[in-house]
Amino acid sequence: MSIRETFISQCAPRIAEERLRLGLSQQAIATLCGVSREVWGKYERGIAIPGGDVLLAIARTDADTLYILTGVRVTEVLRRGEEVGEEAVVLKPDEAALVDNYRHSPESAKRNLQAVGVAFAQQRVAKRSPGNREHAAAVSA
Repeated sequence: MSIRETFISQCAPRIAEERLRLGLSQQAIATLCGVSREVWGKYERGIAIPGGDVLLAIARTDADTLYILTGVRVTEVLRRGEEVGEEAVVLKPDEAALVDNYRHSPESAKRNLQAVGVAFAQQRVAKRSPGNREHAAAVSA
């Protein structure tokens, strides 16, 4: 089976399924992805195959692009990680962006980000229990 045939038979229906899961019309998701509604309809019917820029835009709508391309949900992969003893955490898009930015930062910036995180954690602890400075110190350690 060719790549095109595989896409038509497997990926195209999943694109439509993800759009519906997100509660978006074809026009809405097409606009978010920078294509016309007509082109989007061709993706869902398997007449056209979206390029990398469109797949990136789809991912930014919180669609599960791993599922679109492979049929495996991200949550399934995370569960498998838990089964082998790895810590698996589902991140919201804004949280994932923070982690991605951290990972792509130079070491000096990472240290600064860690210090800011500790400072915010100490503020949170101080608000919850004003006399409990020991816990705040433990958080910063």
